[in-house]
Amino acid sequence: MSEAQGQDLRSLLQGDRETAKRALIALEEASKRVESHIKEEMEEKHGFVWKSTEASSNVILIHAD
Repeated sequence: MSEAQGQDLRSLLQGDRETAKRALIALEEASKRVESHIKEEMEEKHGFVWKSTEASSNVILIHAD
């Protein structure tokens, strides 16, 4: 993947499909790790659990007792 292809989604998707697929999978995995880290830190520091629903982008904060 060239640097130009990595600059924006449109360029990435116009390039090689397998390269785009690998890049998107890597981004998905990284975002899941970041989300997990944020949830853990939020519970430790603030006593709340972040629970998102698959069907929407709504986020529910639940006090962790």
